[in-house]
Amino acid sequence: MSSKPGRAWFDGGNTEQLFIIKGGSTVVFSGIGFRNGYLKTPTGTGQTPAKGGCIAIDGSNVDLKDAKFDNCQAVQSDSYSSTTNPAYGGGLSVDGWSALSLHDVEFTSNSAPNGGDMYIEPSVNYTCTSGCSNTGGFYVSNDFRCTTPVDALIG
Repeated sequence: MSSKPGRAWFDGGNTEQLFIIKGGSTVVFSGIGFRNGYLKTPTGTGQTPAKGGCIAIDGSNVDLKDAKFDNCQAVQSDSYSSTTNPAYGGGLSVDGWSALSLHDVEFTSNSAPNGGDMYIEPSVNYTCTSGCSNTGGFYVSNDFRCTTPVDALIG
């Protein structure tokens, strides 16, 4: 999917997640913006956690080029405790045996208890080339925090 100049925006209206990419898919987004995505973990013990306020990737290959993530949220349920009902990756969450490449990607005003901008599971092959910027940080493997993912190769 490609756009620019006058960037096309996908907007969740602060009520819904924008994309779930799974099942071995290969997707390229270029010159696209993602904003106001919202996903909340359901109330109750054992519920599937909210993953990716704007985009959730599971077992797929995604390439983001000249993309922007703005005001995306993954929210814990109202009955949150430290072991139940968490939320991951405000902008995006990447699970499974996925591959993620970021080229000139900007994250602003995204939020989640675990990975404000993005959350990446340890099995993910992750690459960020020059020009990537973030303001909220991200988690890799649940315990590594990086505040400036520029020229990083993790995985």
